[in-house]
Amino acid sequence: MEESIYIKVLEFAEEKGVEGINYDIFEKEFGKDKSSIYLSALKTSAFTHKEGNETYTSTYILSFDGYFKLHEHRELLHARESSTNATLFASAALFISILKLGFSIYSSNKQIETPIMINPTQMKELIIENQSNQKYTPLCCSEGYFNFKYSFDLKDL
Repeated sequence: MEESIYIKVLEFAEEKGVEGINYDIFEKEFGKDKSSIYLSALKTSAFTHKEGNETYTSTYILSFDGYFKLHEHRELLHARESSTNATLFASAALFISILKLGFSIYSSNKQIETPIMINPTQMKELIIENQSNQKYTPLCCSEGYFNFKYSFDLKDL
């Protein structure tokens, strides 16, 4: 985005400081075709007459109002840059969150689909310990079979 000629005029006047600018200085910097902008700028409150008779050839300096307008413009540019950076960081955080969600769903499905493998020796030890801790025979048992999802014979262990 090209910077406005009016902002360039304010910056040029700020650069000149108390030395000020007049029509000749303006014409050398911006060209004769921009003279209407110079006259327009002098009619605003951004410039104040420095000394001598107040004509278009007099010397003008940037007024407090002009400095304030230039400062507001710079703050606006800074705010735009900051908001762009904030948007980029927020987008990156959202993307990472979506990736983490996808990975979480994938790993959960993988755990659900993976069959449970129990070592037969460990299973036999668990059953024996469970039976020794109970003072009665479990109702689920009948002739050595337990009502698990996959029934098996204790003799096969």
